[in-house]
Amino acid sequence: MTVAPGARSCAANSAAPPSSAVSRTDASTSAAGAARRPLPTTDSPSSSTLPQTSMASMPGPLLPTATMAFVPPVRRCPARTIGAARPALRRALPSTSAAPVRTDTVATNATAVRRVLRSVRAVVLAGLAALAVFSVAPAAFGWVPTMVTTGSMVPAVHPGDVVVTAPLRATDAPTLPIGSIVLAEDPARPATLLLHRVVGRNPNGTLVTKGDANAAPDTAAMPPGNLRGLARFTVPAVGVPLLKARAGDPVPAAAAVVLMVALVLAGGRRPRARHREKFSA
Repeated sequence: MTVAPGARSCAANSAAPPSSAVSRTDASTSAAGAARRPLPTTDSPSSSTLPQTSMASMPGPLLPTATMAFVPPVRRCPARTIGAARPALRRALPSTSAAPVRTDTVATNATAVRRVLRSVRAVVLAGLAALAVFSVAPAAFGWVPTMVTTGSMVPAVHPGDVVVTAPLRATDAPTLPIGSIVLAEDPARPATLLLHRVVGRNPNGTLVTKGDANAAPDTAAMPPGNLRGLARFTVPAVGVPLLKARAGDPVPAAAAVVLMVALVLAGGRRPRARHREKFSA
């Protein structure tokens, strides 16, 4: 493609910028060149060797030549007393020394003993409650508790056992089963109660009684009118302290009373709350 010279000149003329734009461009270029010129430093040996340049003849804006030293701000901490505690830091950092821990072993043992006493007290009170029920409830039906003082009925009944008997009448003698344990007035010793087993019946209607621990039956026959009660059940060893006291040995009875009072007092108290303390070294 061939372009006429006249056309090129026209294109060049049309693409050329206006004179005002050229003048502004030259001014900005001269200002940028002046900014890139090296500035005099304070490290020069003498200020007399520097060229003397008028302030008015220097093109472009003037740049500051002073140097500024950076001084870091001083951080001032508030005054603190020597040895003052730092709670947050002390909680965050674990202690390097082994801190002794005091445990209240005496309180722990006392608590265990108190629990055992409460258990024993519960058992004893349950036994006493059962005894009270067995002693009072039969009375509603006319049953009578009787404590055995001799060993003539061993091994069925031992001294100190309490036997609860139902009432018997003379008319019940003919139908009384053989082998029954009866409470009756001893014909050989009036006003004395006898607890023996019926082992036979005589033709005249009297009963033959015998103690389980005895070798022979009782010598005196038991009249039906002497019958007082028929044994229903036995509460073992309840009257042992009372028997000892009657024999002149009050120690078992006193020990039983003291034990009951101690169980009631020790089991009724609640242990106080104890906190374990830790001491740092």
